[in-house]
Amino acid sequence: MGLSAVSPENRRNGTEIMKKIIGLEFNGVSGPVSFTPEGDRKDAVYSIFNFYEDDWQNVGTVADEVGSAVIDLDAVCFIGMACGIVPSDMYPIPPARLPRWVAVVISIIAVVLVAVLLHYFCLANEKKKLKSQMTEIEKKVAEI
Repeated sequence: MGLSAVSPENRRNGTEIMKKIIGLEFNGVSGPVSFTPEGDRKDAVYSIFNFYEDDWQNVGTVADEVGSAVIDLDAVCFIGMACGIVPSDMYPIPPARLPRWVAVVISIIAVVLVAVLLHYFCLANEKKKLKSQMTEIEKKVAEI
């Protein structure tokens, strides 16, 4: 229909195709079809379906006019919720972020803790060396 009205050399020209589509009017399966100057379907009515228990259920319609929606909310089922319960539009409040100074203090404490543990293990190793040296000296003294 719309593409046949465009000459073969212009079929790759989106602007030409859009002009022809906007001017189209025909009877479709859902009734008369025409388009707005922006290329949207004019006077369209869309059905809203819900898939529940292995079956598609028509739960309402909506058109391109504000306030045209007719929906049976009791028949709508949302994932993870019972049918007829509409989830909140409110987003959860994200947890408060820690102030930067808290992160700096935690980092400093972690560095100091690592330094203390490293010092402790170095002292423990040195203590073992001194203990083994003392044992050798005691053996030598006992031999004299």
